[in-house]
Amino acid sequence: MFTIPMVLVALLVVAAAPVWPWSRGWGWAPTGMLAMGLATMVVFSWTIVPE
Repeated sequence: MFTIPMVLVALLVVAAAPVWPWSRGWGWAPTGMLAMGLATMVVFSWTIVPE
């Protein structure tokens, strides 16, 4: 159940990396926010999904 959202967030993290000239000025904020979302989903999947 969490696999698809985690894959989507991981792809968004890669897509948000500042590679274009206009997005380099953004720094790592977009990637950091998406990584924080991915980390939150991982923690929730560990605590909510029974083993």
